[in-house]
Amino acid sequence: MNKILRIFQRNVLCALVLVLSLVSCTSVPPGLDDSSILYSTAKISDDYGSGSGVVIKKDGDRVFILTNEHVVTDPNLTYKVQFVQGYKTEIPATVVASDPYYDIALLELTTDIPVLQSKFCSTPAKVLDPVIAVGAGLGLFPYATKGHISNPYVELPDWPWPNIHSKFLQHTAPIMPGHSGGPLYRKEGGKYCLEGLNVRGGGNISLAVARKHLEEFMANIDWVKQTLDQLESLDKALEKVFPNAKKP
Repeated sequence: MNKILRIFQRNVLCALVLVLSLVSCTSVPPGLDDSSILYSTAKISDDYGSGSGVVIKKDGDRVFILTNEHVVTDPNLTYKVQFVQGYKTEIPATVVASDPYYDIALLELTTDIPVLQSKFCSTPAKVLDPVIAVGAGLGLFPYATKGHISNPYVELPDWPWPNIHSKFLQHTAPIMPGHSGGPLYRKEGGKYCLEGLNVRGGGNISLAVARKHLEEFMANIDWVKQTLDQLESLDKALEKVFPNAKKP
């Protein structure tokens, strides 16, 4: 009787563990693991070619994607975005902010596809840290390559492109045309976090926009949004005080 009871208890425990694991799989983890690393990556296309991007913010059906500015150079154009879990569905997206100097841009779109949001790394990157570059290399999506960090913040004195900064994160994960704007992931605490945006590569030398510039870019956007929200609140308050006032 005791043996039967122990078997029953063990089976109930196994069933409970299975249910809890299924529940945990449906929630968005604090970071990305091996099985979900692709689900925050996007392919961005227009009539002339394609690039890559990464989901950096999600608010309900509103999704915001970081990419390179040279991938979405025309702010008046509507771009087409695909996700791995979207079965090649093309979603229209528009540019909401850009910084040509650091080659960063932000796209906004609306979708019910269950994309995952990437998180910035919180610890300093070190030489030889393993990294994974994900994107739409050569138009193939997803296209993932492995490497390691060669230099967390390198300055190129003979950078041939004018009016663009010359400080990058250098790594060895192969980068192909179409990888531009895609995420460079580094593992932190057992989960993948966003360390940079891939820009260009050749041989064993690949370059990415460093995380510090991406964080500053997003912080500036948040500051502008908060300022606009405060001005809107002030405008509504003034309307209550001066209901007959005419707007310029």
